[in-house]
Amino acid sequence: MRDRPSNELAACALRLQRACGLRIGELLDLELDCLHEVPGHGSRLKIGLGKLETERMVPLDDDILDLIDHIIALRSHGRPMPHPRYRRPAQFLALDAIAARVRQHEEQLRRLIARTN
Repeated sequence: MRDRPSNELAACALRLQRACGLRIGELLDLELDCLHEVPGHGSRLKIGLGKLETERMVPLDDDILDLIDHIIALRSHGRPMPHPRYRRPAQFLALDAIAARVRQHEEQLRRLIARTN
């Protein structure tokens, strides 16, 4: 699974999801500025509004910080996209994963339209 960069990004994103207890929507909504240093308490990952409409901070160890640095190195460096919740431009951590999700939903919509015609 780690032979191709797109697969490596997906593998790293899933590892981050598992390590931090993220829902898939929370993983896809992570922005590049999601890391915060809390004085005296180390690094935290800020998880935005999710299913329960709450924000939370997840403590991170050095291995997960290295993983996030690796994800940033692997990801596409495209233009900011409108955030689906806030509509402001945002740089997402897992941009390729979001693009794949959009393509999946487009395909589902095409199939639905084909069945109704």
